[in-house]
Amino acid sequence: MIDETISSQSRSLLSSSIIMSLSILAAGTLAWQDCVFPDVGYFALDESVGISFAYSVAAMNGNLYAGGYTKGNFAFVGVTDSGDVNPVPSATLWGGTTSDEQSLYVAEVNAKGSMTKSWLLKGWAIQEGAIGHGPQTNSIDPNSGLQPMLDGLHIAVKGGFRQLLQLPDGTLWSSEGSLNTNDQTPFVIKLDINSVNGTGPGTTGWAKLMDKDHPGGVTVHSVDGDINGDMIVSYTGCASFDSDSQSKQGCTPRISKLSSMDGSEIWSHTVPHAVSSCRVAEDGSFYCGWTMTNSDSLQFGTNVIVQSIPGRAGIVKFDSGGNPVWARATVSSTFSELDISKDGSTLVVIGSVGYGSPSLVARIDTSSGNEGAVLWFDHTGVGPFGLRGAKVTGDGSEVLVFGQITGIETLTDATGLSTVLRTRGSFDVFVAALDAASGTGKYAMDGGGSGMEYFMAMAIDKDTHDYYIGGNTRSEYITWGDVSRKNVMYNGQPGLNNADSTSPVGSSKAIVIQMRSTTSHPTCLKSCVSGIPIRPADVKDGFCYIDRHCYANQVHAPYTGLECRKCESNNNKLAWSEPDTSDMCYIDGQCVRSGKHKQVQDGPTTVDSACDVCSPAQAAHAYSLSAGCELPSPFQAGCYSDRGEHLFSIAAVVKHNETNLEKISSLYEEKQVLTAHFSELHSKYLTIQTANAVLQSQLNNTKAGHTSCQDESQNHMNETIAVSIITVVSIMLALILFILSILILRERQGRPLFLQMPASPSTNKPFPTSHA
Repeated sequence: MIDETISSQSRSLLSSSIIMSLSILAAGTLAWQDCVFPDVGYFALDESVGISFAYSVAAMNGNLYAGGYTKGNFAFVGVTDSGDVNPVPSATLWGGTTSDEQSLYVAEVNAKGSMTKSWLLKGWAIQEGAIGHGPQTNSIDPNSGLQPMLDGLHIAVKGGFRQLLQLPDGTLWSSEGSLNTNDQTPFVIKLDINSVNGTGPGTTGWAKLMDKDHPGGVTVHSVDGDINGDMIVSYTGCASFDSDSQSKQGCTPRISKLSSMDGSEIWSHTVPHAVSSCRVAEDGSFYCGWTMTNSDSLQFGTNVIVQSIPGRAGIVKFDSGGNPVWARATVSSTFSELDISKDGSTLVVIGSVGYGSPSLVARIDTSSGNEGAVLWFDHTGVGPFGLRGAKVTGDGSEVLVFGQITGIETLTDATGLSTVLRTRGSFDVFVAALDAASGTGKYAMDGGGSGMEYFMAMAIDKDTHDYYIGGNTRSEYITWGDVSRKNVMYNGQPGLNNADSTSPVGSSKAIVIQMRSTTSHPTCLKSCVSGIPIRPADVKDGFCYIDRHCYANQVHAPYTGLECRKCESNNNKLAWSEPDTSDMCYIDGQCVRSGKHKQVQDGPTTVDSACDVCSPAQAAHAYSLSAGCELPSPFQAGCYSDRGEHLFSIAAVVKHNETNLEKISSLYEEKQVLTAHFSELHSKYLTIQTANAVLQSQLNNTKAGHTSCQDESQNHMNETIAVSIITVVSIMLALILFILSILILRERQGRPLFLQMPASPSTNKPFPTSHA
């Protein structure tokens, strides 16, 4: 049948509107929980010598199964709120701790956190490039590499290797002779969890190389298993490989069912587009997805045709025989992953709506007559990578998503309600639970450590509803819920989060976390009412409740940039204290450790500034100048500024002092001459001043003798007195002109007008020279 896209989208929008309206009406009673969270059963950390990563996880029968790579030894140690849980000795794995040969593993961890079983796939290839980025050497596929089969007895495994890979039963695989040398040799395994070897004689498991019938190479998109133990595989197989152009030729996307007995094909069908994340329901039907990129019609089988709409997530349902039932263009986003409830009635997808926007999770209707309708969606996919996984509980009542965050992020559910998350280190992990009926947020919690966590996998036990996430950690301290402990494998400097991830001692370690289906209140709360914000009176004395975590009085914040703040329960039980700058700086809203340099951009990364450093004693709210910060190493002797800038050399200093000494001697001689000349002039000045006084006295006497004269004779001065006065004034004028000429001459020569006379010429010494 032709998919009626317009009517389908109309039904989708109508259904979404109804759900959203009902959700908004319920917003007064429904909200993100601030005080009810899942109990953390344990986190299990590889505490052996070596480097490891948990790429994928699966859950079944109350147990966790983790798969990934190991270089060295491997042993999960469970960490609980009551102490450590050691692995069963026979379950630990042993390898070469100083070798870079990369092996693969699958490990079982029971409900108490103890590693009880393991299966090693021994590799000989040396890791090339970065783990998780670009072409891989040996790997269990990230996120989708493990899947519990519905028979409850087997784990479906998919991965790839290069060179040689030895299975637990001794079977040795080789990639030699493969035409396609660019890609890994792909494999799928039906792992018998109740046997030591997992595959081979004496087990119900098997292992299969997927490129035997496809010389050009195979890309395995997904694996799952039905209730009979048969495996559903979606993949793209290529007929040949062109060595000149280094390209695969004749590639065809397919879905196949592999027999529970030996992995042989029961049926295999081509599909018009590669599909992935195929998940099997209890009745044997299964659902797959893909991203629509072209505006064309895709024909699945003979009767199911769907019109592609670029930018939509496509969903297709197949029956147990691999025959298509329906296919639809659904939510406006790319397709990343889907999951279903046990009966297939609840189906969710995650995808991206565009660069820079949070990724979304959406529920897609699978009921008859409404297939493909979007029931609700929300943009909870915050952080640099968006949502990395989504799972549905077995009964279809709850949707769980997870992702990674850095800094502060806000999650918003389908009803528009929000909650805030904050990271402790550079990367942390968050999980969020949504009501499957409406998309309403139930709770969100973050976990991780003081450094970096990198997670790729999520799983849920469809029966117990416990869920798990797996990845890698380099943190010095790790906290999940009420379970917190120092990472004993951390090999960096205390408090600096500078673990050496390449060291075989191994700060880069696999980690898995169990979150139970049961919930409880944080231990520091007296009471908690759903939907009502926490009040200070709700928090026990001697504690603070901040960012959904309990902290004892005087405990410092564990978050990067807030280390100088702490819980002061007597002042505020719901917020951190003001910054304590006694031994840290507080700059631009961030706590900075004493001695830490300002970070400046250097290409795509940041580096220490040479001259800006936190020194609380000098400045508590700004970076201080680091003395000598610009000194080169090695540096030449000389004079430097307080920043370390080179001003001039020692030779220049000596030469400068010698020149100054010569100038000083010359100036002293000039000073002596000028002093003598000044004394002579001063003597003449005194003589003239005396003569002037005599003349003034005579003038006064003359004026006194003629005071009675009122006639014309008053206008005539005594000729002798007049001549004397004119003579005196002329002499004084000449003296003044002489002095001014001398002063003008010295000023033009750049000499000082007045010099202080030293006590003795012998006391004149040159400036001392010094070496920086």
